[in-house]
Amino acid sequence: MSNSPDPAAGPSGPSGCAPGQEQAGRPSSSATAVEQRRSETIAAVRRFPLLPEYRAAAELWLDPEQDTAPVTAQDAACTVLLRDSPQGVETYLCTHELRSPFGSVAFPGGRVIGADDDPIPWSGPTGKQWASLLQEDVGDARRAVMAAARTLFVTTGVLLAGRRSDSTIATSGGHDWMSVREEVAAGERSMAELMVERRLLLRTELLRPMARWVTAQFVHRRFDLRCFLVILPERQEPSPLRSRDRPGAWVSPEQVLRARRDDTGFAAAARSGDPGLTAREALGGAEPHPDLHRLLTPFTLLLLEDLAGAGSAIAAAAHRPHLVPRMARLDRDDDGQLCFAVDRRSGGRRRR
Repeated sequence: MSNSPDPAAGPSGPSGCAPGQEQAGRPSSSATAVEQRRSETIAAVRRFPLLPEYRAAAELWLDPEQDTAPVTAQDAACTVLLRDSPQGVETYLCTHELRSPFGSVAFPGGRVIGADDDPIPWSGPTGKQWASLLQEDVGDARRAVMAAARTLFVTTGVLLAGRRSDSTIATSGGHDWMSVREEVAAGERSMAELMVERRLLLRTELLRPMARWVTAQFVHRRFDLRCFLVILPERQEPSPLRSRDRPGAWVSPEQVLRARRDDTGFAAAARSGDPGLTAREALGGAEPHPDLHRLLTPFTLLLLEDLAGAGSAIAAAAHRPHLVPRMARLDRDDDGQLCFAVDRRSGGRRRR
């Protein structure tokens, strides 16, 4: 069964905010207005503890003397890599640089770069078709697809390419491929050059649009993130990039979410500024750490919710995407503690 993209579920709104979605910003000066808004929307809002690395930026944003304006969100892409296992569907998470807008543990991804505009041999939807699928202009859509494929290759070694439009390479492991990944990561070689030199086609039809998230306005580095879903190609296996030494691991979405539900100290740990473990501790062992969820941002947790319960990787890929931009905003919980707030989608879980 093909993992090729389906038409988008609906048109996306302007970059940074979904249609009808309240923009992130400082709390209203009127306590009455705030409480009234909360009472009206409490059933439509999800709240998540504020991760420690965001605390300083949040306090600066709320300082009335700072008059801080949001920075422009950079275009970026990430890939939700899936495989089937005896334990059910699994997805690959990896560690990111300190204070990354993705969070310290998230899906493979990164920002769009200039080389993502280079002409490249590829199969699958054309640039115009991708623009229609993603509800964007051709240039933005094409760059998002390229960034997703490139960052997946650099971060994990998984290469969505083959000699023909119906095949993928047998493996991208080994010393030779690691050296190529290092060159692409350093900007010494582009993905287009790699495809031409090795006579490969980029299999863009293996990327499936999944969601779009924009980093909260108070964060100092922000991404407008296009999320794609990919089923792990046969005879390929992800591995960390040697020079970056950032571990990654396959995780069960259901197990991560179950551990979060059972963790009564999760919110308290976030408030204290100490999540209890580092990204390396979470993913560097033989098995992912049970407290892994403490390091995940709202967008990662909510994407894991979309994957949980799927009977197979193909079943997960068959769901229709949510391409209206979503954004977590700064808010306070019932105890007055800073938190992330995300508007619930109408209709609940993704539907076919």
